[in-house]
Amino acid sequence: RSSAASDVYKRQLAVEQLQAGLSDSAFVTTLDIDAALRLQKQSRQMSYLVFPYEKYAGNAVISEADIQSRYELDAVDYRTEERVKLAYVELVKSALKPADKPEAEVLRAVYDAEVNSRFTQAERRRASHILVRIDDAVDEAAAKKKVEQLAERIAGGEDFAAVAKAESDDLGSRAKGGSLDWVGRGVMVPEFEEALYQMDEGVVSAPVRTSFGWHLILVQEIQKQSVKSFEDPAVQDELLELYREREMGERFEQLAKQLDELSFDYPESLTPLAEATGLTVKTTDWMSRSDTTGIGEQPAVIEAAFSSAVLDNKENSSPLKLAADRLVVLRVAEHEPAKQRPLDEVADKIRETLKQEYAMKRSQQEADAAMQKLRDGENLRTVANSLGLVAKSPGWIERDTQSVDAVLVQRVFSLPRPAEDASEFAQMVSKDGQAIVVLQAVRDGDPATASQEEREALQRNLLAAQSQAEFRAYLDAARDDISVEIHQDQL
Repeated sequence: RSSAASDVYKRQLAVEQLQAGLSDSAFVTTLDIDAALRLQKQSRQMSYLVFPYEKYAGNAVISEADIQSRYELDAVDYRTEERVKLAYVELVKSALKPADKPEAEVLRAVYDAEVNSRFTQAERRRASHILVRIDDAVDEAAAKKKVEQLAERIAGGEDFAAVAKAESDDLGSRAKGGSLDWVGRGVMVPEFEEALYQMDEGVVSAPVRTSFGWHLILVQEIQKQSVKSFEDPAVQDELLELYREREMGERFEQLAKQLDELSFDYPESLTPLAEATGLTVKTTDWMSRSDTTGIGEQPAVIEAAFSSAVLDNKENSSPLKLAADRLVVLRVAEHEPAKQRPLDEVADKIRETLKQEYAMKRSQQEADAAMQKLRDGENLRTVANSLGLVAKSPGWIERDTQSVDAVLVQRVFSLPRPAEDASEFAQMVSKDGQAIVVLQAVRDGDPATASQEEREALQRNLLAAQSQAEFRAYLDAARDDISVEIHQDQL
């Protein structure tokens, strides 16, 4: 198994190295950034015309025969949903009554088991250090010589913190005068820890060699191991809380086991479960598969409620785990099958549906006719006037313009740059109805207006996109060279 995992890891590393090599070869020039800024900051001059649904819906004439016909045609759409009322018992750990305070010897046993992990503060030391790192620029001998010189300076009366700020190679602690704050056992490398825990308070160590280099260590304060006593009121409170939490957990598990057994032994009723566990049988309001309340908001509840065993066989469900500490056993209390709703109950809904369909159709027809007039050379304002509509001209807009429907803005910025003394136009669906947008002119952005931060952020984004594109191109080329057929429709 470890060999297989190793092979997977090796393959993953190989792919990552290949991807990194291709990605690192990508580059973005100043010209690329300027071109992207001209596009990003571009503005466009537009006009648009909306063919509003509400205008046409008001003209719709819907007869009773139309409503009757749609009711019969789409009868399945006008059925009520099957729904149920549920009876259930719910076991929630946090709702269990806390245990009474136990005898002192019980809490003493808990204390003895937890004293080392919960109530003991291990010895720790507040320390500072100075590091002379060994690297390509400073070899072993030079580093040792430097640390010895620093030790002499401190022995001669110089302040340890001042020397650390000026000379230490540990960037993390240097600004704080070499301070490492409180250090417990198991935090530092063994050589450092051994020296630290052999020193007295206020003492500076002899040079200590670790894998990082040479150190001078100062013990500023020693906090000896301390143990909170059993009699401490705070300890008593914590022990009681711990005892109750564990006792409640054990009780929850026992009750959960009971529910599991009893739901199987007495599948026809929840009463035996409630009597044996002390839980209360509760009921829900009506709920369907899509319209749920209370516990019905849990998918597992709906799945169980409409299952064959619970709904058809009228059995209890098995305990449903709704959370780590929450279980429910349920059964169907009342069931109402799906049924056809009477016409007079849904007539208004059908009428509104037919009006909306009529409005959408008329909006589409008038927009199509208007597009043809634009192709024939008429301008947008003339076309709008002939239809009793108003063409709007917001003028120059940018990509983030908020005063125009975002769908229209997006469509305008997707149109090709118009020829001189000409316009580009397109038709689309907006939130209010069919719409026509007209692009009159394009004005590129000025790269000089971008800040250095904007240019750097854009460069990072372009590099990422370029890297991804090059890697995808490599994969496509590799697939072309390998005789493997990939069935994308099966993935």
